[in-house]
This record gives sequence, structure tokens and C-alpha cells, in this order.
Amino acid sequence: MYDYNTQYNVCFSVKEALGGGNPVQDVIRMEEVESERPVEHRFYQVLALSDNRFLGFGNHPENRVQIFNKSKVLATYSDFPVLDEKEENNRSVWGNLVSFGVSPDEKHIVITTGIGAAFEILSLSGEEISHKLVKGFYAPKYSIAQGAVPTCVIVCPENSSRI
Repeated sequence: MYDYNTQYNVCFSVKEALGGGNPVQDVIRMEEVESERPVEHRFYQVLALSDNRFLGFGNHPENRVQIFNKSKVLATYSDFPVLDEKEENNRSVWGNLVSFGVSPDEKHIVITTGIGAAFEILSLSGEEISHKLVKGFYAPKYSIAQGAVPTCVIVCPENSSRI
């Protein structure tokens, strides 16, 4: 699990927890993960992959999706599909209230928006991340959180009426 405030990625074993043992297997401090250039390692979610690799999801333009291990960043994917002409709003649509997933065979990553109905599929091949597909079903309608820096999109009454 990833703690956004401390930037710790705590890895634990469900088997150990259920068996009464110490569930914490490892703790990775993101500041200690070597990167080619300074990158803000703040993720919304981190998923474990095979071979002691992890998949981190953020909304910073430099680290939208990253594959890393305990010592270094292995791959970074920074592109954002365009749902809004304003870049900062667009990043927030793809970063606020989103869901992330990886297929069991670790070949595809799915990112779905929580504002508007859009999803993106990325291909994952070892340590490479590439764009596969993006689909939008209706344009996102949102409000801007007052005083938030950077811009943060939030749900608005028009969104809640569709549910």
C-alpha cells in the first residue's frame, strides 16, 4: 500500500497476516528510488507486479505511470489523453477520482475517469509502457475546487444526476 504523505510503499503478505505472523515484508521510501531526473514520487495508488516490481499511478506530468523496483525507476509513461483543452484541468480529470487496474497477465493497464465516462488502455511489456486505446463516452462536466493549487476538478450537480 502507498502512503501519499510519507511516500512510503509498504509491502505486506496477506498469507502472513492471516497466519498470525508479521505481515510487513518490505518498506520502500520513494525518495530512495533512483531516477534519471528528479521526479515527484507521489502516487494515488501502487500495485504490485511480478518480479518485485511495482506500478505507481500519479497525475504529475513527469510520473503519470511508473514501473519501479526497490532501487530504481524502470519505466515512466507521462502522456495524458485530451478530454479538456486546459492542460491542468485535463490532468486533474485523469487524476481525480480515477480507478486503475492491471490485467492478471500484466499485459494491460486500464485507467478510468471518475468524472466523465472515459477509459484508457496502456500496453505493458516487461519494462515498457505504451498507449493502446482511449475511449470517451461523454465529455466530463465538473467544477473547480476553489483555491486548490494545482487545479483540482471536482464533481458538480450535472454529474450526480447521471447516476
